[in-house]
Amino acid sequence: MMPVLRQVSEKVLLIVLAVLVMYPMLQDWKKAEVVSMELVKRAASVVEQKTVGAPMKMIGVEQVPWRADPVWDGEYFGWVESLEYRDPKLENRPSYVVLVSAMLRTVLQKEVKFWGRNPYGSVRVHLRKKWGTQWDTQTTLPTNTTDYTTVITFAELTPSTEYQYVIQLQLNGTWYTHYEDTLETFPTEGQLIPSEKPLVFGFGSCITPNRPGTMTGESLKLLAGWGKAVKFFLFIGDFIYFWDELPHVTPEYNRYYYRRLMTKEVVAAMRAYPWFFQFDDHEVHNDYASEGDPSTHPYHAPAMAAWDNMIARANPAPNPPFPIPPKELPFVRWYSYSYGNAHFFVADVRSFKVNTKDLTGQLLGEHQMKALKHWVTTNCKREKLAWCFFISPTIFNHGSYRTDLWFGNMKEQKEVTAMFSAPGLAPISILSGDSHMAGVYEIATNVHEFTCSPVDAFGLFYPWSVPPRFAKFKKGRRPKNFDMSWPALGDLPPPKAFHQHVAGHLRPAGFNCIVEVNTSVSNGMGTVTTRFDLIDGHVKGGKLLYTHFQSYAHTL
Repeated sequence: MMPVLRQVSEKVLLIVLAVLVMYPMLQDWKKAEVVSMELVKRAASVVEQKTVGAPMKMIGVEQVPWRADPVWDGEYFGWVESLEYRDPKLENRPSYVVLVSAMLRTVLQKEVKFWGRNPYGSVRVHLRKKWGTQWDTQTTLPTNTTDYTTVITFAELTPSTEYQYVIQLQLNGTWYTHYEDTLETFPTEGQLIPSEKPLVFGFGSCITPNRPGTMTGESLKLLAGWGKAVKFFLFIGDFIYFWDELPHVTPEYNRYYYRRLMTKEVVAAMRAYPWFFQFDDHEVHNDYASEGDPSTHPYHAPAMAAWDNMIARANPAPNPPFPIPPKELPFVRWYSYSYGNAHFFVADVRSFKVNTKDLTGQLLGEHQMKALKHWVTTNCKREKLAWCFFISPTIFNHGSYRTDLWFGNMKEQKEVTAMFSAPGLAPISILSGDSHMAGVYEIATNVHEFTCSPVDAFGLFYPWSVPPRFAKFKKGRRPKNFDMSWPALGDLPPPKAFHQHVAGHLRPAGFNCIVEVNTSVSNGMGTVTTRFDLIDGHVKGGKLLYTHFQSYAHTL
């Protein structure tokens, strides 16, 4: 009896201590939220009033500081964005958050895309070759069918050429200069990337900046500071963290994108260089899986309507190498592109995902897997001095006991590993995110994984050492959803980890992951080299944690 009473008293004491510690923090968050809402109202009125006067360098909603508050959603401790979203009834929550913005989004060899949102008038972009005299101008009027977003595309451009651009916004009849900068189109596909002008790009996933704590947003600030040294950034999932208890309707999703695209650190990083995107679960619902048919899942259509308008329409167009069944074609969001002899396949691991308890489910699905095989055999050839990058929003190598990751779909995991490690292929690097950790792993011969998350969010304890295929759980430590019916399907050994870094659980964290690719030619021999830098961006000014080099040579 006494041990039971002692345990009860200890629990009561812990609860009392937790309340005493958390109460002042909750009061601070409430105060911050009141201030934030006042700034939002004031910012909305600024947009309405700025209709006369001299042209302005920057115009639109002023950057609104905002906070997040932690809630327990029954499964994990996650950051939910802003108290204003917490009431499940739409009519009870404010609707005065107004996003007015435009920016360069993607660049290819002969095409560039600009994205904008403007409920008050048109969006205009001027483009010309650097120091040229003739501007090419396009103007479009966004409508409410796309939530006042638009994409302006310039095609038939010259590869490896610098261009100037000017973005203008029309507010209630008056035109203002919103932003201006330069860009450089990508080199022709297959052209060797010289060592004197290497390809440098960044990648990562997961953003929840400006949450409670210190040093928030520092990693995004560092990311913006790379400037023109970085050619593009691959953001591969969890751009927003939708609160799963809200109605899954497009206006609700839109609010999260408005706030994200009004955060000054995010805007600065996105304006520094082009951004390519792919979605993961939190753009829809935590651990989202369509179960094979996105047309029948109630969350898919409303979430993707917001995703397409705010993000995906400015991505490179999906380019399947073979006809896709008409029923599936509207849901194809994987795509590929090239920068010289570097080739990228950006996978969609949610639209056709199927979870099964026996680990034989799927992440890619039949047609995406077929497209991936075509991409590998076409592009990833040593004689072309290629280097290939497979972009997976979820971590590939070890996962955990959760079916949400590649391990939970071991059949496809093994198939992709065998495909990438086939004899004669150029190296294929897997770039992944999602798990709020960073590391470098050897998957197979010529196949390494570089995982990088968060870009700017929080750390999570990630049990990489206890996947069920090779772990022996201690008594009382087995995960509650561990299913003994899972067959081994052939045990995979733990991957070789060159480096792994896990930030403190739920503490503010952020990484800058930068990749460099270059090619050198000497005496009839070509050598392709990649360099991966893992940088702790949460440290002011950044701190280099690890550098990984890879290279291979082939006769020309």
